[in-house]
Amino acid sequence: MPRKTSNTYSSHKDLEEISKSITSILTHKHSSLSLSYLYNCMNNLVNNSCTNKLRDTLQNHLDKQFSKQYNSLSKTALVNPLVIKFSKHCSYFASFLKILPKLYSRYDESLAENSEYRTEKILFTKFKEKVLNQTKVVDLIIKSMIDVIEDARTNRIVSGTANLRQIIELFYEYKNSNCDRSIFENFMASLKESTKKKYENEYNSSENFVEFLKRIKELLDFEENLLLKAIFKDEEDVNEILMIAHESAIFKNTETFANQKDFQVPPIYSALQDKNLLRWLIRDSYLRFHQKNHIMCEFIPKICEFMTKDIKSFEPKFSDHMKLNDKITQIHEIIKKVLSQTEPFEFVFCSQEHMRKKSDDPNFDMEKEAREKFEKAITAGWNIPAFNIVENFVQYIDFHIKNEKKRLSKTENENFERTCARFFRYTEDKVGFCTTYEQALLQRLIKFLTKFDAEERMMIETISKEKQPEFMKGYKDLKACIDNSAQIDDDFKKQIMNTKIEWPDGMREVQFSPIVFNKNHYKLYIIEQTKIPEFLSPVHDRFIQFYQEKNKSMTLMLLADTSTVQSKWRIPKNSKSNKPETYVLTTDILTSKILSYLHKNQTEKVSVQDIIMYTQEEKPLVKKCIAKLLGLQICVREKTVKTTEKQQQQQLSDTDLIMMNKEFHMNGDIKRIVIPTCISVQKQNKQIVTAETESEKVNTTKAFIVRTLKQMNTIDTDDLINLTIDYLRRFFVADKEFIKKILGELDNDGTYFKKLDKGMLEYIR
Repeated sequence: MPRKTSNTYSSHKDLEEISKSITSILTHKHSSLSLSYLYNCMNNLVNNSCTNKLRDTLQNHLDKQFSKQYNSLSKTALVNPLVIKFSKHCSYFASFLKILPKLYSRYDESLAENSEYRTEKILFTKFKEKVLNQTKVVDLIIKSMIDVIEDARTNRIVSGTANLRQIIELFYEYKNSNCDRSIFENFMASLKESTKKKYENEYNSSENFVEFLKRIKELLDFEENLLLKAIFKDEEDVNEILMIAHESAIFKNTETFANQKDFQVPPIYSALQDKNLLRWLIRDSYLRFHQKNHIMCEFIPKICEFMTKDIKSFEPKFSDHMKLNDKITQIHEIIKKVLSQTEPFEFVFCSQEHMRKKSDDPNFDMEKEAREKFEKAITAGWNIPAFNIVENFVQYIDFHIKNEKKRLSKTENENFERTCARFFRYTEDKVGFCTTYEQALLQRLIKFLTKFDAEERMMIETISKEKQPEFMKGYKDLKACIDNSAQIDDDFKKQIMNTKIEWPDGMREVQFSPIVFNKNHYKLYIIEQTKIPEFLSPVHDRFIQFYQEKNKSMTLMLLADTSTVQSKWRIPKNSKSNKPETYVLTTDILTSKILSYLHKNQTEKVSVQDIIMYTQEEKPLVKKCIAKLLGLQICVREKTVKTTEKQQQQQLSDTDLIMMNKEFHMNGDIKRIVIPTCISVQKQNKQIVTAETESEKVNTTKAFIVRTLKQMNTIDTDDLINLTIDYLRRFFVADKEFIKKILGELDNDGTYFKKLDKGMLEYIR
């Protein structure tokens, strides 16, 4: 309690000193009185119960000061001068808030903590009463502030807003002191309205979407800089205004961004090619302001839809009679298209770090969900029937391995195996792919032996990582066949070096290199070459004898379609070449037999019928071989007719005379000619693939059903069907009818399950 006032104490002098000091503070003049002296005066007044006099003195001074400030403001109508002047008053007020409570500290100590008469409270109350409660002036001040902000937005100059910060500091003081939040709220309401008007018409649907994003990003980046540096000190308030800006410029146009309307493709899809810009849009707009539903429900579905459409747009370029080169080109273009969209999509939507940091739901995994939807869209396009993707994709891989990836760019070459594994993942019929791939790999081994062993192993290893650990497990056995064949060849040549072989006249330089496959490993259609040309018979017969001496239980079979013969063809100088030339011809056995016969009878004209009789093969096949030789101009007829190979075959008669072309010449340094075989087993090989694929599908399905029945003991039929379809999806796409068919086969077997009531099945143990 304050002590009672002494009869001898007079407050007049102390109050006068305090009053002088307040005047100095309010007029920004230096006081000659020391702070300790003033504190002593204040202490005397408080101790002698003169707090009311102190309060009245302060209030009187503030009334006069703030009334002057109001009068000054009310006479200023122009925007900048008003803002400048009010900013100065706010600066004064801030200094009053710092100094006067220090001067009145002894006075404040004598009051309760929440007393409305404390110095700071008096300051806030008086400034509000004399200045801020004058609606007309305050409204004009706020309007002037908004005008300054809009001018800064238009000219993109932050420096012109220097006076705003001091004013808003005052608004914050009122907001945080709980004296009056309305002044700050009124300013925020005006700024929000201004922001909305500024940005709501920024998007023009006729504008290029990427250009719009660039422009709006610059605007919003400046907006954030302006709000942070010149206006607010609270990040929540910055985000609140930025939210309005993003809402007006971006969020309300989400549907337009995502949908096609007047665009050939949705703007959001076309923007993938500017991935950094789109990432900014997703991260700093939608995720920053918790708008992930727009992303998951509008953007990603639309991007996925058009990814599928983009892939399907290649459909008209495919046909049943495409040339191999055209297939390779189109598959490559599809892969390029998918990869060109995949990389930016993953950069924007599947970057776990920035997606999760900006999401308000810690359990929300946008990365996983976005990637699953996008890969599903790619899969839908990649597997349309027109692409015949299993066969054509295998041919694509086969082509690039055999051509040593020379048609690929450096980046494509480096990523070839990973790219193939990725698109294997997109391939629905993985069982069919594996069977078809095995055939292609076997054909490569037959033709190139182990030349591409490193590439084969890399491809197998990479694809195996796509949840296919059994992929090409048989490669080791096939490779072993090649390695064993090399040893067999070496042993055979060592033996015949010491053995005299009776060769037909002119055929003393025949070389023989066998490749021996176990029939269980040979997944191609087999056509046996039963009629061995006379120039091959001696070495062929000797090899059979040699091999069976060591493998008495084995029977060897010479294959007609995959066996090749290399022969040298010497041509004397002619009208097209001024010197003799030698060509190396690679053919199948039948074609080599025809060439051998023509060579032996090169001084005579040989009829088609003579050739058929000599080869003892079917007439259509022999004529097909002759037509191919005529088409390549290796052989000629007595009267040359310019026709296609097919027409050559159709026009051949049994009496036509055929001879080697003595005028043959081929430009270039390479003198090797590969004559493709006329024995086609493509159709039969496809039938083998189909049969093996269907068998594998049936066996995989049966194994899972039996395994599930054993594990569950009893299960509803529909549940079992759905579980099976879901499981098989990693190998191939199965429908309910297929599963029901398999269940029917297992039911007929009668050893796996029995049927109970209401569609239940019970495993038979």
